[in-house]
Amino acid sequence: MNNTIEQMIDARIANALQKELKPLRIQVANQAECIEELEANLVTFEKEVYSVNDLAELLNCSSDNVRKAYIKTGRIEAFKPKGSKGYCISKSEFKRVTQVVQTKGAWAL
Repeated sequence: MNNTIEQMIDARIANALQKELKPLRIQVANQAECIEELEANLVTFEKEVYSVNDLAELLNCSSDNVRKAYIKTGRIEAFKPKGSKGYCISKSEFKRVTQVVQTKGAWAL
């Protein structure tokens, strides 16, 4: 008889725990989805200097358009190293442009 009472108590405890754990499981699953989304959107900045081609890829346009519409108009800061014909973009400027493009769009530059 004691075994039956203990089994009933164990079953009630198990049911109560299941009810309490269900919202927690849902919450953990939602947080895992948020983390996956953040990781998917994570951009790492590995270079110290970026090229016009890097910007073209980010802005989804041609490198010629980057030079004409963004660099020469001053919307994006770039420099030409001595002895180089091409523009370079600093890491900090590339980060700024990336943030603007991801949050607002290229129109906001």
